[in-house]
Amino acid sequence: MITKENINDNLKFIGLDLEDLPDFLKNPSYINLNSFKLNNDREIKVYKYVPISEIDIFLTQAHRDDSIKEKYSKASHISTYLNPNDEKNVDKYADILEMFDKINVNGIEKIQEKQNKMKEKVPFNVSYDRSQLWQIYYQEEGNKYFMLVSTKDNTFDELFYLLKKKLENSDDSIFVPVTLVSFSEEYLSSRQINDLENYLWVFTKNWPISYEVYDKKNKMSIQIVGETNVYDGIKSIYKIVLKSKEEAEEFFKLLKALFILRTELGNAYDFKTMIDNNHSLSFFYNDKKMIFDELPNFIKEKYNETEIAIKELNYETNDLENKLKLLKQEVKQKDAEYFLKQKEISTYLEYKKTFFGKVKYFFRSKSKKNKKLNEIENEESIDTKETEKDSKKGNKPMQVYVDDKKFHTIDDLVTLYSLYEKGQRYLKDLKQDINALELRSMNVSKKIENATLYINEIDKHKKSIFDFWKFANKDELTALEMGEENRSYSENNLIKKFDFESDFEELGENVDKIQRTKLSNEELDNLFIATTDILPIVNMLKDGDMDKDAIDNILEQLKKDYYQEDRKEESFDIFGNMQDDQTKVKYIGSHSFRENEKSKFNILNINKNIDVFDFTEKLQMIVNYLNESFNKISSIYDMSIYKIVPISEKLHKNDFEVFNMSLDDEFKNYEYNQESAIKLVKLNIKENFPLLYFSNSVFYDNKNKTLPIGMNLSSRVLIDSNKFDFNLKDSTKFKVNHFVDKDDDEPKVIYVYVDEYELNEKK
Repeated sequence: MITKENINDNLKFIGLDLEDLPDFLKNPSYINLNSFKLNNDREIKVYKYVPISEIDIFLTQAHRDDSIKEKYSKASHISTYLNPNDEKNVDKYADILEMFDKINVNGIEKIQEKQNKMKEKVPFNVSYDRSQLWQIYYQEEGNKYFMLVSTKDNTFDELFYLLKKKLENSDDSIFVPVTLVSFSEEYLSSRQINDLENYLWVFTKNWPISYEVYDKKNKMSIQIVGETNVYDGIKSIYKIVLKSKEEAEEFFKLLKALFILRTELGNAYDFKTMIDNNHSLSFFYNDKKMIFDELPNFIKEKYNETEIAIKELNYETNDLENKLKLLKQEVKQKDAEYFLKQKEISTYLEYKKTFFGKVKYFFRSKSKKNKKLNEIENEESIDTKETEKDSKKGNKPMQVYVDDKKFHTIDDLVTLYSLYEKGQRYLKDLKQDINALELRSMNVSKKIENATLYINEIDKHKKSIFDFWKFANKDELTALEMGEENRSYSENNLIKKFDFESDFEELGENVDKIQRTKLSNEELDNLFIATTDILPIVNMLKDGDMDKDAIDNILEQLKKDYYQEDRKEESFDIFGNMQDDQTKVKYIGSHSFRENEKSKFNILNINKNIDVFDFTEKLQMIVNYLNESFNKISSIYDMSIYKIVPISEKLHKNDFEVFNMSLDDEFKNYEYNQESAIKLVKLNIKENFPLLYFSNSVFYDNKNKTLPIGMNLSSRVLIDSNKFDFNLKDSTKFKVNHFVDKDDDEPKVIYVYVDEYELNEKK
């Protein structure tokens, strides 16, 4: 409800006296936007520090989400809303009184706080929350800025902040997005900026956003904000700042060159993106940073390497061509020999019917055989001449260009590398042909051997030509080497590797079902304790360290925490685990259920009378229950699990340890303590390794049988490190831009040192 008192208080806060308006609220101003601007309501890409005194204020009765054309057609200067004596503007005066009633003092003060932070430094993300509500426009004619606010909005914090500062005659500037302003193209053209975004997407697989940003001195820079993968799916925000035309052109040429090499040459050169110390994006090839000035040397180096590779490929190709030619001759000769034996057997079976036929066969086969062998030698001679004739045609698959250029262009490298790839394909075909011929030669040799045995026994057997074929081919090798390779490849890929994005939901449902079936309620309760701050003291007992003072201190702290939760000091808790009404409905996502959340106090039986000996016995029972649980549950995939720890922390090889299947969640949940470096432990575990999951049934009981199945509350798992041998596979590092605190204006560069281990189960 609108009240005069509330309006007066709000007007007093912003410093507005309706009876004594300043000139800028009495004299109407006008805007004149051309039709082209009205039909091109573009995305905001320009941010500036605009002097408050230069911004005029207009109100529109159109909605904020309407087109600029619609808002412009219903726009009027704010002075027309502040004249109650004008009968034409009575409705407008009523509208602005309603707006005055909605003035939010806290909202205006928050804007003031943000703008104070932006006075000296542009926000890291350039854009900021609710930036669309500023609604600052630019009219080229007259170099005029104006705010165009819809009277139908629910909040007007930005409007009244600006009005308050204008009433104070402030000479401050505000950092705001400016609509209806195109790229100046002072450093790069709009097309080049668009190309830059496309190039960056190829390397980062995330679309960046480009801005032209003007500082308080009206000095322009191009700022590009995006995300890139830095390790195992972990993404980091980056910001590229190009402060001059020369710097922008160099970066554009560098990225264009890398883009061409990446797209034209496939996977020949794998350029990696990394975060640098300035929060920007750098490109690396084989751990060497790619710099524009070094590109000519890089291209020359790769050109020379490709030349050498082509020469080596040519030598190998020539050797294989000679080998293939000899194999063809060998196989042809063996085929002819086998054909003669097959012919000999066929003829013998025909002539052996009579005695004179046998005699005739004997003399005929001798002369025919010698004649046939002479024909084969003549054919081989002709084939050799034809092969030599073909080789003189110069149809080589590759040709090395030798020149004295000091540097080469990207086009030179792409052309040369295409020849190298052509040679590789030709070489691969040669090897496959040789493998096929070698196999064929082995088969024909075996056929000849079998045929010879058959001929030696031909007088003892009255067989047909079909018997001969069957006998001669009985040892034929049918598997090609390429087929062996393919089968081996398929066998090696039968094991499914866990992918968190696509497999986690299904895995969560499967393991929750398994744990509800195989684990008792006591085992699930004690697995819940592993999710709490009690785990370190449990590990102390697991390692055989009976520090009574440490256990006593933990117990006293638990008692203190227990009774601080408005609990009545009782020696015995009559409710036990039933702390909630069983009819009370709870939700996990969109799934409703009626179950009690588990409590470490109830599971540990914390009460006024429990002593350190009872508590120690309870902790030992937890160790026993967890040991028993590990004998029942195992990993259902080959997978990687992660844990972030302080940089100085070493691997605990005897403890129960909590790891995360989601590296992204592990980064988000890690509590930073102003560190500039952290350690990431990555464990590669195999299928059927002992592993416990923090599924839904670990966090709630299920007495009413309403608990949703899955892992909706956690993506973490528990391992018993003592069951494994840890073999260090790789150590690496990367950098990530991370907002340690939500209120931070700029991210912090965090160094992440990675230790990756392959786990083997102890025998």
